[in-house]
Amino acid sequence: KNAQDFLTNALTKDIAVGDKVELVVVRTSYSGNPQLNAIVTKVTKPGETELPSEGVVTLAQAIEIANKQAHDTYTTGKFTVTGTVNDLYNTTYGNMHLIDADGNDLTIYGLYIEGQKYGDYTGTKPVAGDVITVTGVLGTYNGKPQMKNADLVIETPEEPKHEHVACPTC
Repeated sequence: KNAQDFLTNALTKDIAVGDKVELVVVRTSYSGNPQLNAIVTKVTKPGETELPSEGVVTLAQAIEIANKQAHDTYTTGKFTVTGTVNDLYNTTYGNMHLIDADGNDLTIYGLYIEGQKYGDYTGTKPVAGDVITVTGVLGTYNGKPQMKNADLVIETPEEPKHEHVACPTC
């Protein structure tokens, strides 16, 4: 938009000589003169571990990858993560939070099961406590990492909890 955006944007404000920068470039014109408009999609600092561009990752890696995307932009590659459903806060779209044992928390913004939106699916659906594996694109929205329009790959329902009761006649 303007130079000020570049200087204040969380992704671009700390770009320095030696950083690896990935861009999306659009050819346009202004007053009849050709020009290029570039959108920075990823910045890798020297010495940083290069994160995968798709595939199976941990929740911690997924959050790191999501946080490296510009606001409201998403990876082109799809990622697969496994976590425990912490809460389901929208049953129409299947919006939920996945967590792991280390406390990492990734928002799932829209879940599809067998090609159907969560709310339209009539079979068994994941609920809080279930361990699920999902695949989707990663990005941030309002500063929060998320996976958008995820496809359910595997669901492991939570084991029912049984109380041990002493047998009175044993």
